[in-house]
Amino acid sequence: MRYTFFSYTLLSYTLLSYTLLSYTLLFYTLLFYTLLFHTLLFYTLLFFFYTPLFFFYTLLFFFYTLLFFFYTLLFFFYTLLFYTLLLFFYTLLFYTLPIFYPFLQ
Repeated sequence: MRYTFFSYTLLSYTLLSYTLLSYTLLFYTLLFYTLLFHTLLFYTLLFFFYTPLFFFYTLLFFFYTLLFFFYTLLFFFYTLLFYTLLLFFYTLLFYTLPIFYPFLQ
């Protein structure tokens, strides 16, 4: 039963981080393919025929491009922050666990 609390906490934090990471990757995959689809649509309309909706697709293309880069920056920032805090709490838990060991047996 030694370090049971630490093991379960570590497991729960790890599962939480993998869940957040998988949802984030799913979101970025969908965003990337949406951007790719609208980019192909934009250039198809540009080079093959002009439609009244061309201006709308141009705005949509730039909107998705900006959205993609904005969320990419946000993703890197929050990922860095999340894993830094996770590492900090792991370290804090690891070094304070011997103090509280009698209560965790």
